[in-house]
Amino acid sequence: MLEWQSSLAANLSQWTGTLNEGELIIAWVNIGALVEGQVKLFLSVYYKDYLANIDRAINEKDGEIVDPDGIALEKLRVFFKNTIWSDGEAWDSWILLVQQRRNAIHAFKARPIGTSEELHESLRTLRAYVLEMNSRLPYPDQIYVPSER
Repeated sequence: MLEWQSSLAANLSQWTGTLNEGELIIAWVNIGALVEGQVKLFLSVYYKDYLANIDRAINEKDGEIVDPDGIALEKLRVFFKNTIWSDGEAWDSWILLVQQRRNAIHAFKARPIGTSEELHESLRTLRAYVLEMNSRLPYPDQIYVPSER
């Protein structure tokens, strides 16, 4: 649902200023959903390459290949760490942070949710991440290439 990704991105501006705990958790969920969606979009575009990759996700029950949409963020993160990103890229540690903060929404016991400042830094990192991921996608015509608008 790319239109949902777009809608989630449009809501990022509400996570400025000092946030209370509930706002921080929801903001991390917002960022996490965008990160996961970007990874799944990438694998959808390069689906044939994903299917041919030995590290693709396999369902433990039936041995079938799992489509990118059915893979949890943790397995996606590890797949990208092992097969897509070069050693110099810091995306893995940032995605792990986002994942841990996002999972606070499921917490029964206390989990770290960071500070407003940490979240604001992650919003800046998210921008760089999306630009990097989009630069790796093919566009059939230059008018469709994402811009800073």
